[in-house]
Amino acid sequence: MRIEEIRREMGRLQRRVEQQPRVWRFRGRRVVRMMEWKYADWSKFPDAYSIFIMVRPEKAPADWYRDYIALMVKLEDPLYGRMRCSTCAIHEAQRVKKEIERHEKYWRDEGGESARESFYNEAGEMHAREFRKQDAMREVEWRVFNELGGAENRTCDIINHFHCPYMEERDRLQEDGYDTYRLWRHVEWYDNHWNRSTSWTPAQPEMEWYHFDEPPIIDPTDFQDLERAIDDGRITKIMREHLRYMKETDREVWAL
Repeated sequence: MRIEEIRREMGRLQRRVEQQPRVWRFRGRRVVRMMEWKYADWSKFPDAYSIFIMVRPEKAPADWYRDYIALMVKLEDPLYGRMRCSTCAIHEAQRVKKEIERHEKYWRDEGGESARESFYNEAGEMHAREFRKQDAMREVEWRVFNELGGAENRTCDIINHFHCPYMEERDRLQEDGYDTYRLWRHVEWYDNHWNRSTSWTPAQPEMEWYHFDEPPIIDPTDFQDLERAIDDGRITKIMREHLRYMKETDREVWAL
């Protein structure tokens, strides 16, 4: 066999090896390349994390999904690693901080605080009040993740569960980040259902869930008031109403 033929054969073998999954079988099921796996074929595992499974994990059999996640951990799948980081308090705090900085840059480029105030004044009192509330709520949201969630001004550019720079705190940061995310969704739901918006009006059949003319329960623009509301039970009152809303309307916590 000529040297050129040997090189070609070695190349073909190398490509064939690279195209095979790193694990052939896992917990009694065959592992195949992601491109070869068909959705809902629960007799096999894909060798990478699937966006389709991520969106609706409850569609998969519980034992299959449990073992599939164990496989992703074994393989240290990068997409699964990034997905795990999506609930991290540091990741969430960074996300909100970037949004705050984006707004600040916009107004700096437009002429600074004087330009912002001029725009708010021209928009009218009701719109200006809503704009200022949105600005303040972004700051409160950041403090929720930074202080209550434990981000503590830390940053992370890795965004991979398996290579976390805060490995000893990794699981706690993800758990606390998830809990603070849900807390903030309750706050946003409260604001949406207790404070009128200048840009939209609820549909009449939905009005039973809106409390526009009732006394406020919390001030979503005041971080200290939010802390007090956690201690004195006002947040619990909001959560109970929100959970009732989710149950009776068949909606998730993120649905405002």
